[in-house]
Amino acid sequence: MQGSYLLADVNGYRFVAGPEVLDLAAFRDLVAAARDSAGDHPEEALDRYAEALRLGHGPSGALLADSVGATATFAAIDSEFCEACV
Repeated sequence: MQGSYLLADVNGYRFVAGPEVLDLAAFRDLVAAARDSAGDHPEEALDRYAEALRLGHGPSGALLADSVGATATFAAIDSEFCEACV
């Protein structure tokens, strides 16, 4: 069914969304494009990095990190953002 992001899976449900829906996926695509073009097209790379960084709105999972695993996952995402800034 179109527009459905939770799909039945063997162990329950699986969340499926691409860069058009999930800003983390879009962020990662833009950062990868920036890295790919950095050597030959630095201006284009800078534009991609700027576009990616505009997707950030503060710490990841601000109120969702209720377990050690979630905290580590959100810290890793925040680290990706910081790395893109550098």
